Amino acid sequence: MPPKKKARTDNYTPRITRSRARRALAGVAHPEDVPNNPEAPLESCAQGSGEPAQKVVRIRRGSLQQLPEVAIEIQNMIFGDLEPRDLFNLSRTCKRFHAHFLSKNTEPLWKAVMQNAPDLPERPPWLSIPAYVHLLYSQFCHNCGAPNIRKIQFATFMRLCSTCVQKLTVWYKNAFDTMLTARERKSWLFATFHFNDRFPRRSFFFKILTRPMISKNKNPTKNRVLKEHVMLFVKGFRAAKNPNKDRFHEAVVKVFQTIRKDHVARLPYANDIQDWMEEQDDERKLDLETARTQRFELIKARLWEDGWGKELDFIGAKGIEAMSKLPVVRQSSKLTEGGEKVLAALDKFLHDARTRRLDVEMKAVLRPRMKDLEEAIIAHYLKIPRTPKMDCRPQAIDFAFLPECRALLELPASRVVTDEDFASIVPALAAQWEADRRDELVKYLRPHLGKIADDVDPLSLAIAVFEHEYGDGQPSLCMLYYPAVLSHDSCGIGSLRKRDATLDELVAADVYTRGVMTLYWTDGFFNDLKAGKTRYQAPRVQVPFRADRLFQFKKAGRAVTPVARMRKIVAALGLDPARATFDELQKHDGALRCDTCEKEDPKDAVMALMWCAAYDHATLVHPEGHPKWRRASEKDMKKVRAHLNHLPPLGNGVSWTCALCTEFVGRPETIPEHLSEVHQVRDYKKAIRDGTIYISPGRERWHSGGEEIILRKGAPKGRR
Repeated sequence: MPPKKKARTDNYTPRITRSRARRALAGVAHPEDVPNNPEAPLESCAQGSGEPAQKVVRIRRGSLQQLPEVAIEIQNMIFGDLEPRDLFNLSRTCKRFHAHFLSKNTEPLWKAVMQNAPDLPERPPWLSIPAYVHLLYSQFCHNCGAPNIRKIQFATFMRLCSTCVQKLTVWYKNAFDTMLTARERKSWLFATFHFNDRFPRRSFFFKILTRPMISKNKNPTKNRVLKEHVMLFVKGFRAAKNPNKDRFHEAVVKVFQTIRKDHVARLPYANDIQDWMEEQDDERKLDLETARTQRFELIKARLWEDGWGKELDFIGAKGIEAMSKLPVVRQSSKLTEGGEKVLAALDKFLHDARTRRLDVEMKAVLRPRMKDLEEAIIAHYLKIPRTPKMDCRPQAIDFAFLPECRALLELPASRVVTDEDFASIVPALAAQWEADRRDELVKYLRPHLGKIADDVDPLSLAIAVFEHEYGDGQPSLCMLYYPAVLSHDSCGIGSLRKRDATLDELVAADVYTRGVMTLYWTDGFFNDLKAGKTRYQAPRVQVPFRADRLFQFKKAGRAVTPVARMRKIVAALGLDPARATFDELQKHDGALRCDTCEKEDPKDAVMALMWCAAYDHATLVHPEGHPKWRRASEKDMKKVRAHLNHLPPLGNGVSWTCALCTEFVGRPETIPEHLSEVHQVRDYKKAIRDGTIYISPGRERWHSGGEEIILRKGAPKGRR
């Protein structure tokens, strides 16, 4: 039994669908929306419109299919104002239209629309108007239908994809081999013609992929000819088979002349079409560039509205040009309202620009302020005459991350900060810094000093030697004492105020920290680093004084520590390692001989080593153990003193500091001239004795302490 039909009740309310809702908003009535009361006025059907509802006109679907049955005269009136491209596109809308507009009945229509495009090149007579329009406007392969084929192969007046080109053509050197049978290739007629090389020389008219004819060209993808042209020759070859060579060649030449004549007839049309296509391509590129420019201007306007104006000004014309070439920007389509997708795609580019801008602005503020801070530190420490201890002072980088200094350094550029502002806080910061560094170095060194006298400062001991870390336990010749270690700021890998930093660390750091650490980098180095255009994987940045760059006793791969090595040297000189100070070591005139080396090679040269040279010898020659030292005899010391007396008073390669200047540090050869011209001091030896000039802190090893004196020359290696 079939189910009952649902009966409509009196209080029935029709279901509101999307179509009904749209009709209601538009004020259009629908038969189902009309009330049951036939006498109800039509105006009541409009819901809330206050106006009479419009009459609904129903159109039967598929009515356009009857258009081809309309008289051709009427079709000319309908389509006569179209251009060929429009009519061609209309013919591709459905199969019925395609069959109709490509039929012979519509030829008058095509002729009429061709008159609406007078700029088209002349139509080749062997092509119908639809075929010609198809050739001009359809960017599909005429053989397989592949899309985006913009080039016409004028050998065939067709658009062909790369695959079809290979199918329909043959390499000119293989033309006969692929088209003739094996028996024909062996015939004397073909051999005579083939070795005369007539076909390759004459076939340049018909190449479809050309390259300059070079005898050594062996690329089979170039210099290809159409198979149909080769078949024309093959047919002529087969038809001209004749024992008479002269008649055979005449027949072959006649085939070539026929093909050439056809080519010459087609060439003007090909040139005209090619010129027209180039003009169309230029116009297309111009339209695309105009659309891209308009789109880019809208994007820039939106970026200004969203607060990216400073970044756009910062990157300048070069950066804006780079942004315009980004794929998401360089599009010809209209920008959707809001452009949220474009802005999201540009987010990384814009934030990188903002990071660079903030870095440049921060460094522009930091550089003069760091200079003022450095001058305030120098003014606090330096008093004329200078002393070596004044040079062992903190640097601006040591205070840059302290809260008191950072508060002044990172003030906005609109706030004026002078050296007087820093001078008010430097004394307290300097005192605290000295105390902290002293505690840090004592804590670092004290466990390795062993038992020392209670009344001796641990940092003043002769064995309290510091050696900066070169990494992986490599021996270092940079031996330092306190307080000279505080002024050590070599630009090499052993600097105590520089370290390696990773790119991720710099990117994650705040603007101030990154600006201070990379203060003296060029503006483009950080960008090149992120782009991987530099050879530095871990670039060096400046940081406050770091004791962890000193020799790490626990991590070092060497068995002998600097303190233990120096303890052996001090004891061998006859000093008490538990009490002897660095000043006493400098005044000591004793020298040492290495018994270990002399016993290993008795015929080698015998050397007398001053204390610093002995340390270098132990570090380089005996890195894994302690050599046995022997104090030089009085006889040896006579040679040592004679050698030292002949040394230049200023030494070789020693940096000297002038106590009467605030900045002068010079090489030995510049000292006499400086003293004479600036301070009118003629006796530089007296200046050394009274402290007018002194060796720069940390450079003591380059004076008499680093001397090696030959006591006996070694025998030649061949006679040992």
